Amino acid sequence: MKKNLTIWCNQSLLVGGIILLLVSVGTCSIPFLFPSLMRYKTEADEVGTKWIAAITGIGMIAALALCLPHWAAKIKFSQDGVCLYVAFKKVAQMSYRDFPYVFYARYYHRGVIPIGYYPEYLVFSKKPLTIYELEHVNQVPNSRETIKIRYRKRAYRYIMQILPQEYQNKHKAIFDKFEK
Repeated sequence: MKKNLTIWCNQSLLVGGIILLLVSVGTCSIPFLFPSLMRYKTEADEVGTKWIAAITGIGMIAALALCLPHWAAKIKFSQDGVCLYVAFKKVAQMSYRDFPYVFYARYYHRGVIPIGYYPEYLVFSKKPLTIYELEHVNQVPNSRETIKIRYRKRAYRYIMQILPQEYQNKHKAIFDKFEK
């Protein structure tokens, strides 16, 4: 039986964000790292290209830094309670009694191609959430009031091992139908 569990609320978004950051900043740094690849007609072309690349790279870093607290939170479960680490915010240590509400939530996720799927989430909340919030759980940030975790069978099983018995029964009533 595990004593502690550390989990990211949405690992796929975190990995995707890191890859996007590396690709975009890498692309923007080409005029600086490999100037011989660039064919400029005038010196103004060179300066303009470097300025645009620098602004684009800085803009991507800033955009990802602003989005990071919304979807990349580290959550540590222990016998005593939950510890929430959100970027640019204070660490929040809370007990399980602080989260009387447990929800199953999902939203319709699709890209440019109109083929989508429904990512599922475990949501711990201090207050009842509306149906709109549950259907748009990707827009609800992790905070002291609400903790959302992307549903994965393995993570769910580990969380069930750590939760106190009174909370395990509440979670099993909601989520055992998804374990099949």
